[in-house]
Amino acid sequence: MKKFCLALVLGLVVPSLAIAQSTPLAPSEDAARYFPIDAVRPGLKGYGQTIFQGSTLERFEVEFLGVLDGVPSPKQKLILARLDGPNVDRTRVFGGMSGSPVYVDGKMVGAIAYAFPFATEAIAGITPIGQMIGQLKDTPARAQSTRGDFSFKNLVEARGTTAAAPAEMLSKVPSPEAIPGTAVVSAAPSLAAYAGQAMRPIATPIAFSGIPQSVVDRFAPEFERLGLQPVAGVSAGGAVAPLAPYTDKTLAPGTTVVVSLIRGDYSAGATGTVTERVGDRVYAFGHPFLSLGATGMPMSEANVVTVVPNLNNSFKLAQATNYVGTIGQDRSTGIAGQLGEKVKMVPVTVKFTNSHGATDTFNYEVVNDPMLTPLFINMTVLATVVGTERQMGDQTIDLKGTIRLQGQPEISLVNRFSGASNAAAAASMSLAQPLQLLMNSGFKDVGVDGVDVEITASEERHIGMLTGLRVDKKRVGRGERVELQAFARTEDGHEFIERIPVEIPRDAPIGKLTLVVGDGATLVSSDETFTGFAPQTLRQLVDGINKLKKNDRLYVKVVRATGGAVVGNQAMTALPPSVLSSLGSPRATQGVTQLQTSTLSERELPPARFVVTGQQTITVDVVR
Repeated sequence: MKKFCLALVLGLVVPSLAIAQSTPLAPSEDAARYFPIDAVRPGLKGYGQTIFQGSTLERFEVEFLGVLDGVPSPKQKLILARLDGPNVDRTRVFGGMSGSPVYVDGKMVGAIAYAFPFATEAIAGITPIGQMIGQLKDTPARAQSTRGDFSFKNLVEARGTTAAAPAEMLSKVPSPEAIPGTAVVSAAPSLAAYAGQAMRPIATPIAFSGIPQSVVDRFAPEFERLGLQPVAGVSAGGAVAPLAPYTDKTLAPGTTVVVSLIRGDYSAGATGTVTERVGDRVYAFGHPFLSLGATGMPMSEANVVTVVPNLNNSFKLAQATNYVGTIGQDRSTGIAGQLGEKVKMVPVTVKFTNSHGATDTFNYEVVNDPMLTPLFINMTVLATVVGTERQMGDQTIDLKGTIRLQGQPEISLVNRFSGASNAAAAASMSLAQPLQLLMNSGFKDVGVDGVDVEITASEERHIGMLTGLRVDKKRVGRGERVELQAFARTEDGHEFIERIPVEIPRDAPIGKLTLVVGDGATLVSSDETFTGFAPQTLRQLVDGINKLKKNDRLYVKVVRATGGAVVGNQAMTALPPSVLSSLGSPRATQGVTQLQTSTLSERELPPARFVVTGQQTITVDVVR
């Protein structure tokens, strides 16, 4: 019955078993090296090579079933085959097998890259080697535009004590099914129950070491959506080490390759198999990793611990060894790298003092990529806290971070988060969000030289609410000093009073002024000059991030109602009605935000004993 159903499916999806080749397999001088796709016939026998354990290549048998035209995308082809052998019978097609080369009479056919989920037989899709080599040519690294469609609003909204969902950092990355060139192969709907429904790129195991499973689980759904299979690893990404020498046996076809994403005290690496090596050029996977295009990620040799059989998706568990080059291309037909080529990483240092007063320092580096760098810094900072601290119950996290940039001032981040369960996640996100904003701003030359973090944890909750304001006089003169009393109440009912001297500006207009007291996060979210901020240069963006208020202290502002606007990044107050009208017209310059108030003075108060949230206002009259 199984053979009948498979034959029926092939009859629907294979219009012809003898399809003319549409893409040259390789340069003419290499024609003898590769098996022509138009010679593939049902019943043709071949063999494949991969590593199941250690570093020894093992052979398995391959029986070709046919060629699918226009799969996984137009002008491409996919070869369908059945795999056989003692190890394959035990594991079927497994994660980490992607890229395993297939041969006929010693000539390479292509890379095992696709499979039917939940299939009970080892049926695989093979990407022809010609398609891999033809598409994975070197192209210049991605160049950012001089300025993107940028908004400061997202960072402003992330200043509170709650963390955004970590998966949001991957949400803009398309799933494999949505990437051109990786469309799934579907049978007729009436045969879905028999056909296993769809052929998909083999899941790529991404193994994490040093990162608790609870942290991996927070991100797992999005990793899985991208065709990545998060697993517990053993030094998956390898140690921070210099480029190792290579020989003619380094990353030979069939050996295991690891794309190292994090290296050092924390590590993460994606595992696959090398399909072909031409000189110093290495081709692997046979399907996209993250479809990043031109990129830069460390390429390492690996030792296979074992292949773990799994009813859903068996996977290879590997340990990165020698760092030997750089993955420079990640496209629909696989990845390609260059041996002997160095790659720039982002070094990270985290100094952590736990709730018992013990201090540890963690040193590692993460891949330099606009999407992946913030993501992995978010994960590792969260892992630092979760690794020793409780995840439920009262907790306060103090974070001091520094982002070092090429040719720009350092970005300094100081925040405190307190709560019953989410403080650590909010703290890690407060560091990752500015980094994500910088690296995806669209400005050129956003070079991150490193990230340094100091974290202190305690098993107590220090939260209070600002409940009211009182002023010693309501009628004041210019230059006169008044005393504000700010009232705050903690969760256990204790009330505190903060006496704040405020000087009325000497150039204050006659009339009503508003005194505002609030925590940094609340004031930033309501500050029109920040929410409408549109930086024109990278330096303006850096300065804007550095001006963000801290959320562990109170600020006092003197404001007045006024007509004004933020044009670009410049606040313009007390504008005449005629000017405001012209700025608000459809013909006005873009990047104009109307202001309802203007700030006459502002002062930052020292850090409070607890995290105070809220905002209160009181009005005074300025008289002559």
